[in-house]
Amino acid sequence: MTRTAVLFTAALVVCMHSGVAAAPPEGGVAALGWLEGRWRGPGGRGQTFEAIYTSPEGGVILGVTKGFSGDRVTFTEFERIEARGGEVVLTPFPGGREACTFTLTEHDAAARRAVFANPDNDFPARIVFERPEDGALRITLEGAPGGTPRVMVLDLRRG
Repeated sequence: MTRTAVLFTAALVVCMHSGVAAAPPEGGVAALGWLEGRWRGPGGRGQTFEAIYTSPEGGVILGVTKGFSGDRVTFTEFERIEARGGEVVLTPFPGGREACTFTLTEHDAAARRAVFANPDNDFPARIVFERPEDGALRITLEGAPGGTPRVMVLDLRRG
C-alpha cells in the first residue's frame, strides 16, 4: 500500500462523526445524480484511480474506488451517500471498514459541485466533487494531517 493510501485510510478509520449541518439539496440525494458513472485517471506516484458511482435511485448512491499500479491494487474504498437525520451524508469504508461520516455542506446543482465536510477529521476534512466539464469528475481531498495543510486532487475522466 502506498504512503498516500495508508495515510488516507488511517485518517478515515480513526475519525469521529462531525456536527456540521446543512440543509439537504432540493431533491435530496437525487440532486447528486450527476456523480453517476465510471471514472478513471491518474492518482500520483504512478497509480491509476478508478471510481464508480451508481444512480441515486432508491435514495442512495453507492461508490466503489480502487487505486492500482500495474496489476497490483493498492487501495480500495466503498462509499455510501444517503439522507440521514435531515442531512445528506457520505460514509466511506476504506479497506471495507466504516470510517467517519461527512456531511454535505455545500451543493451547487448548476455547477455540479458538492462539498462534504467533517472538521473533526484531519485528512480529509473536506471532500469536494466537481464536474468541471462534460466527461470529467474532479475529486479534491483537503485537510491538515499533523497540522500540515494538504490537498490531493484526482482528475478523472469517463472510462
